[in-house]
Amino acid sequence: MQQMTVKTVDAPAGRIGGYLLIWGEPQRRDLQGEYFTPQTDVGLDWYEQRPVLYHHGLDGNLKAAVIGVIDTLKPDETGLWAEAQLDLRKRYVRAVQRLVDQGVLSWSSGSLPHLVEVNAEGRIKRWPIVEGSLTPTPAEPRHACVQTLKSAYKSLGLDMARLGLGAATGNQTNKSKGQSRSSACRWPMSATR
Repeated sequence: MQQMTVKTVDAPAGRIGGYLLIWGEPQRRDLQGEYFTPQTDVGLDWYEQRPVLYHHGLDGNLKAAVIGVIDTLKPDETGLWAEAQLDLRKRYVRAVQRLVDQGVLSWSSGSLPHLVEVNAEGRIKRWPIVEGSLTPTPAEPRHACVQTLKSAYKSLGLDMARLGLGAATGNQTNKSKGQSRSSACRWPMSATR
């Protein structure tokens, strides 16, 4: 499985790119047990640009500072490709750029809960993207280091079969439909992926 981290497109100019969303299916879901498809309404025509945040504004130093703008969103057979221009004048942006160069950041999309629609099977029908965050902890396992995920799931005794990462380990979890994401990934005023 290919790791889908954000890459530098043009370092001196501060341009980055990567998959903001990756299409899934019932056998390939994100860590919330849900998945995007090419039919998911992501509101591509809502805005020309969207803000770039670091870790959905949850970082203690950066908070909700806008560190750039997503100016390109293109769906293809893999997912929704995003390119952004980082604001190199902003504090901490060079540090974020170094993390991108090290391959430790991935995109995570943010929407608003009252606009999101997910069917009973976990297919995300509507997810209007209002922001894109650079984060070391995306909800989409194909954005993260597979070995880290396998290790975490194994240590917690969780079944990885629904993630589509290969052989599952541990026991099946009891996860009721509609359960919110864990406290480490729970955003009170927005929905994130």
